Amino acid sequence: MLYSFNDFVFDSERLLLSKHEEIISCRPNEAKLLALFLAEPQTVFSKDDILNRVWAGKVVSEQAVFQSISNLRSLFGEGSIKTFPKKGYQWQVNACVLESESSAESEVSDVPLVSFYQANKRLFIQFIVAFVVSIAVLFYLLDRSKIDSTQIAAFPLLIDSQNQDSPELQAELVEPLWNELLDTGNFQPVTTEQNEDYRDFFYLPEKYTQHISLRKNSSLIMGFVGERKGKVFVRYLLKSHSNFWLAEIEAGSRAQLIEKWLSHLTHVTSSRFAVVDTIDPVLINAELKLLHNSYPDDLVIFYRLVQSQLWLGDSSNTLVLAEQLSDKARAQNDNLYLGSALLIWGQALQQQQLLGDAEQKLQQALVLFKDAQNYRMASETQVAIGRLAFDKGNYKQMKAWNIQAMESARLAKDVLLEAHLNEVSAVMALKFKYRQDAEYFLKQAETLLDKHNQSREHYAMVYFYMGMSEQEPSAAEHNYRRVLSVTPNDPALWVRERAQAHLVQLFIEQQRWQDAFAIYKNQNPLNASQKLMLAKIYQAQTEWSKAEEHTLAAFKQANTAGDRNLALDAALALIGIYQHQQLPEKQMLYRNFILQESVNLVFWQKQNKAALDELDIRLNIQ
Repeated sequence: MLYSFNDFVFDSERLLLSKHEEIISCRPNEAKLLALFLAEPQTVFSKDDILNRVWAGKVVSEQAVFQSISNLRSLFGEGSIKTFPKKGYQWQVNACVLESESSAESEVSDVPLVSFYQANKRLFIQFIVAFVVSIAVLFYLLDRSKIDSTQIAAFPLLIDSQNQDSPELQAELVEPLWNELLDTGNFQPVTTEQNEDYRDFFYLPEKYTQHISLRKNSSLIMGFVGERKGKVFVRYLLKSHSNFWLAEIEAGSRAQLIEKWLSHLTHVTSSRFAVVDTIDPVLINAELKLLHNSYPDDLVIFYRLVQSQLWLGDSSNTLVLAEQLSDKARAQNDNLYLGSALLIWGQALQQQQLLGDAEQKLQQALVLFKDAQNYRMASETQVAIGRLAFDKGNYKQMKAWNIQAMESARLAKDVLLEAHLNEVSAVMALKFKYRQDAEYFLKQAETLLDKHNQSREHYAMVYFYMGMSEQEPSAAEHNYRRVLSVTPNDPALWVRERAQAHLVQLFIEQQRWQDAFAIYKNQNPLNASQKLMLAKIYQAQTEWSKAEEHTLAAFKQANTAGDRNLALDAALALIGIYQHQQLPEKQMLYRNFILQESVNLVFWQKQNKAALDELDIRLNIQ
């Protein structure tokens, strides 16, 4: 049957959709769903009806229905399919039925003037089918279509795990936000497999950037939608080529949330920050200042700016900005960002070692988050309070706060967050030399991942920290190799790059030069960190010219990429090499670089204090 509506023509027998005689890409199940709607436009189809009639016995989740509905709406407009809460979906666009192919062929001789299309219909259809098959093969080979650089690729929104027992939110909240997002015209939906579960996007976005070609001017977004304590919210992650933007927005109603979120997204995506190709914290901070100056009342942007100041180690400026953020949040009656302001305020006070004042602010934030049932932020705050105990040298108190943070993660029904907190607790236990506790927490993390059938990539951090906790080199090597076995060969993955570095260090200590070089044998091209590790191998072999060559390459690459911390690491290594070679002029060149470029990087200064002291480089470390 041929249907015509708006400017579309749909052949329900061949499942071909066209517009102005151009074929429109439409997945088979979406085409089947469209055929069902057009055949019975008066019927309200429940999800079960659609699953039975479109997927015909195949075992798929309800998400497949929601996604197909969303994709059809993106083609024909939000009003094309109406949602009846707790009932189903109904087609809303008037369509007229054209003659079928058989009836058209029987009547050709009776028609005085026959269009080119009707006269050559069979040949035309065969050509179109061949064309569609070719396109399908091309898309299969590419795996995922490339997103235009002016658009942001978007994974469909999902119900937040805390609301997983409220499926009605899909129609009442998730779908309206998704449709409004697509209607802006700035977001292109990413086609996903029917049973693909991408809930771990927030914890491992690199796993999903393979879905599209993330060029320098493109980004990928994914979010969760839910409700808590009378508020609705959206929590989303915008991942660009080298950067990311993680944020949460809440409101008193769906309409307010839509308006607030889309307005905020416009601010972010229309700026350079969304696609800025740098990981340099100083440059990122400068971009955030420009963005905040343009939109001073956007609390999310303001929070990111304050957070950036904290990461730079500028605690004095952070305190000033945190107080301003809290005032703005109170004026806007936004307890989410009032709590966030108090959290970052407490962390800045901690940097200044004002631990009593810091705990007071953090406890105030915790009360707000618990009252709002925002268990993720409560968990983050409890970890921050635990770090105060760490600074006091009180392991027992720190451990208790971390366990409370894990309980909050369970209330949020966030398995990966709970596993991560076990990993964090293991690291803290190792710092206090409580090796048995570290082993327990890592085992807990592994058990959680097993129980909830998480993908293998999420075991990498567990194996990495297991390697760090091992005293026996062979056992440590085994665990670091396990990290490499569960992660893709992608140097951008921090845990893989660190596991490689730890393995190389083990092999250097054992003078296993061939094994050390073999770690990077199939890695091409090498990133700056890997080049620096190769330089360390050559330096350990006293091959100073090769050590210099690779360290210089690492320095240049890191400096060009805006990775200031790694560039400083390379500069520090070059000073040591030139000191051994007795080249004071070259030493002075990189000493000056460190003195100039480390000014705002307090954390780097603290981490490298021993090496700086050994080279007699005096910095104003707080």
